[in-house]
Amino acid sequence: MVAQQTLSDGSRAGHLEPGASRRRLPQPLPLTLDDLFTSTARRFPMARAVQEGQHHLSYGEAENRAAQLASALVRGGVQLGDPVIVHCAGHRQAVVAQLAVLKAGGVCVPLPSALRGARLDRITEVSGARVVLCSTVTRPVWSYRLMSWVLDDPATWSKITAQRPDPSLPRSGHTEAAYLLVSDADRQGVSGYLTDHRAWQQTLSARIRRVGGAHDGVIVHHPPVRTTTLPAMWWAFACGGKVRATGPSLPYGSIRSADGACLAEDTAPVLASGRLGRWRHNGTLEFCDPSTVPPSAARPRNP
Repeated sequence: MVAQQTLSDGSRAGHLEPGASRRRLPQPLPLTLDDLFTSTARRFPMARAVQEGQHHLSYGEAENRAAQLASALVRGGVQLGDPVIVHCAGHRQAVVAQLAVLKAGGVCVPLPSALRGARLDRITEVSGARVVLCSTVTRPVWSYRLMSWVLDDPATWSKITAQRPDPSLPRSGHTEAAYLLVSDADRQGVSGYLTDHRAWQQTLSARIRRVGGAHDGVIVHHPPVRTTTLPAMWWAFACGGKVRATGPSLPYGSIRSADGACLAEDTAPVLASGRLGRWRHNGTLEFCDPSTVPPSAARPRNP
C-alpha cells in the first residue's frame, strides 16, 4: 500500500541564540529540494555541507558529484518518477545519492544501512525499485536483488565521470514525488508514504518561520536516511548550514553537558516531531537517537 502523506509542522521547540550567524536565504525557497541545494552550492560552493568525522563534503563538490551521478542514472534507464533505493552507510554518500535521484527526476527510497534480510525483499517489492545506490558494506545484501551502484568505490566514479553530464538535468518538479518512505512496521504489511517536493518545501518554510534557520548546522547522532536524519538534513541545507554527523553511541552524559540535546522520535518524516530540544549556545541544534538515551531522559522538553 502506498499513500500520499502531507508533512506538517506543529512544533514549538527550539530558538535561535542571539548573535548566531545567518546567511541570507532566497525568498521564497526554490521549488524543489535539489534546486534548494543547487542554490546554496552556487552561492557558497566551498561551504561544508556534511562533516563526518575527519572528512567533509562541500556544497560545490556534492552538487558536482550529484549531477554526474544523476546523468549516469538517466543513461542507465531511470525514468521520471522511478523509485531508486538509497542504502548508504555514510552521510556523505547518502547526500550525493539523494541529490542525484532527485535531479534525475526519480523518487528516493531511503533505507537505514542496518536493514537486512527478508525486510529488504518486502520493501523492494512494495517500492518497485530496480536500482540501489549503496556503499561497500551494504552492497553484499543486494546481490541478485537489484542493479547496484557502490558510491564509495573509486571504480564506480571512474565510469561515471568519463561521461558528460546530461543537459536535460534537473528533471524534478515541485509537484512530483521526492521520497517514498517505506515501513514494514504496519501489522497489515509493508506500507509506503509518498512526499512531494512541495510538501517538504512548505514544511521547511514553516519551520524556519517558526523556529529560525539552522544556519550554523545540525548535529545528528544517528545513521543517514533515518526518519529523524532526513528533516534535520534538509533544514540545514535550506539555510546553508552543515550536517555534522557523529557516532551513534555517544553517551548521554556528554549530550546533556552540551546544553541543548535534541530528543527526536524515529517516527514520520516531519520537521517537527515534537521532541526537537533546545539550541546550543553556538546556534547549532542537536538530533540524537532516543535509543541511546536512558528512558528517564527520553521525554518531551520545553525550551
